[in-house]
Amino acid sequence: MLRRSIAILQKSLPEGHWYTAMAKSYLAACYAGMSRFENAACLYEESYGVMESRFGSDHPKLVKLREGIALLYRKWGKPEMASRYDPMRATRDEP
Repeated sequence: MLRRSIAILQKSLPEGHWYTAMAKSYLAACYAGMSRFENAACLYEESYGVMESRFGSDHPKLVKLREGIALLYRKWGKPEMASRYDPMRATRDEP
């Protein structure tokens, strides 16, 4: 269902639209829940780039997306990648 929705969004919206990116992030979360980590990572990374360009790094939508990506990498056993997206890292790293 999500894949079909994404296909419709891609046909009807401009390339790189944030609605499509959000739909892809929802599909990525589903894949992560099924332990299809590579599929999830590709979709999350693509979504992240679009969302960051559209909203900036501090927007609540991007913070939520980073949480999902960090969770994916923790579940996948890649803590070094998870730390790149940990939304709390920015506040911990500030002087």
